[in-house]
Amino acid sequence: MKIYRTLSCRTSEERAQSGVQMLLLWLLGGVFAGTFLHMQWQSGDSVTGSCFLRLFGGLAVTEESRTLWDVFCGAALPVLLLLGGMLYAGCSAVGQPLAAAILFLRGIAVGLSGAACFAAYGLRHGLMLAGTMILPEAFLSGILLAYAAKDALKLSARSFGYLFHGNAEPEICTERKNIHLKWLGLAALTLAVAALHTALVWGFTTKLLGGG
Repeated sequence: MKIYRTLSCRTSEERAQSGVQMLLLWLLGGVFAGTFLHMQWQSGDSVTGSCFLRLFGGLAVTEESRTLWDVFCGAALPVLLLLGGMLYAGCSAVGQPLAAAILFLRGIAVGLSGAACFAAYGLRHGLMLAGTMILPEAFLSGILLAYAAKDALKLSARSFGYLFHGNAEPEICTERKNIHLKWLGLAALTLAVAALHTALVWGFTTKLLGGG
């Protein structure tokens, strides 16, 4: 019995890790889509791209003067809003498409920001800027959103199943409490990531942008 439980726990952990990896690949697909969209908008009307980058302004590299509080809020608020969307999707029986869409849109934002950085500063300088001011925050927040999406997809699927079977309400209520607690933890980690991003911007903006 003990061996069975150990194997069962390992199988569950492996499935969870596999699920997160698949979601990270989905996020990466959004990055490629964002890069492609930037090339399309660059050759035509860029109003939509500008609005999208404004919505996810914490990822954009800019020479405009900003306070550290502005940088922190620009990095934290979009991710917190997306986590809120994940929470809503998880509590809905039909929220699975919303959770997947949120993660993909975040990938598009990263792709747009990276492509815009390279287009504005060239390959060599853009690589240094993206590696310092975009990639760390995008990578860490992407992992947080992937874990949030995993929980949202799982809970939403169970809620959808409850609509037809109606025999798992206590478990769903427990999982909803758990997802709220996990959301608070992910929100705290998001603030920590935003603080790290702000520190990187404070430490490297003048050197990198001034050295262009």
